[in-house]
Amino acid sequence: MKNPLLHKILCAQSPALFLLALILLIRYFTTKKKQPVRSAMRLAFAVLSAVLGVGLYFLSIYLNVSTIRDFYKPRPWCLLGLAIVTVGFALVLFNGMKNRSAQRKLDKAAKTAEAEKEAAVREAVRETQSAGVAAAEAAAAEARLEIARRNAEAEAQAVLGEEAPISLTLEPKDE
Repeated sequence: MKNPLLHKILCAQSPALFLLALILLIRYFTTKKKQPVRSAMRLAFAVLSAVLGVGLYFLSIYLNVSTIRDFYKPRPWCLLGLAIVTVGFALVLFNGMKNRSAQRKLDKAAKTAEAEKEAAVREAVRETQSAGVAAAEAAAAEARLEIARRNAEAEAQAVLGEEAPISLTLEPKDE
């Protein structure tokens, strides 16, 4: 059961597979350090695409769909495969740019949040230090008042000539 149209369509996809292998290989080299597992999968698919491209190339020669000389002549079915690969690549590229933009926005928001957090911490430290200084000043003022009270009490006792503290009782002494 031979279907020459199907053979032409299938065998014309060899250049598209070579282009796909080239794109995957370039993508492998650009992402191999950031995403090692995905890069390895891209490399495997690049090798598979290249092998399939070579296989379809030799199949087209075997089925007399094309010859070595006219293999790279533009044919409508070849352009269809190339268009599919190009559109797929454009979609992947667009999605990658969209993801990078979103990542940049997230990074910028994270940096802003971190800066705000650091500013809040600095402000809290500053407030705590000022509260500590105010508490120390209040304690020093209270100590000065206590010293002044003791000095005034000592002066009052010296003026009265009494060493004992003054007793303020309203009851008469029993003799």
